[in-house]
Amino acid sequence: MSWTLLVFDHKTPQWLEQRLSLYFKRLSYWVDIQHKLMPPAALNQVEQSKQLDWERFQANKVLAKKTLVVFDEQGLTLTSEKLAKYLDRWEQQDNVCFVIGPSYGLSPLWREQAHSCLSLSSLTLTHEFAQLIATEQLYRAFTILKGLPYHIQ
Repeated sequence: MSWTLLVFDHKTPQWLEQRLSLYFKRLSYWVDIQHKLMPPAALNQVEQSKQLDWERFQANKVLAKKTLVVFDEQGLTLTSEKLAKYLDRWEQQDNVCFVIGPSYGLSPLWREQAHSCLSLSSLTLTHEFAQLIATEQLYRAFTILKGLPYHIQ
């Protein structure tokens, strides 16, 4: 399996890179997951930026062919156990792309084209925390599926 965590950002801070690498290493027992940064569009008009981000994603043939899972504030709010059930279905698919959008949000096209649209929290999160929470929750979901004690600590 080859999964991608696509983040619209310019650079990953060192503290976050260290934390993410911990979870990516743990996840590597079950899935090959890549952390891919795509610099957000730098246009002044928000809607034009959102459209350009979508077009750039579609132009990336490798990413566009993956099952699209969007983390968005308007998405479904799940418990860790319910996320594990979703993950059980995604585990059967070879190519999954999880997307964390830019600070100005994503075009509605992302939600319309997504296989799943999930919320990480009803709170507003920074990009850094959203990446860390998403990655940790994917790891937690795998441990739930595999019956490992991580979730029950």
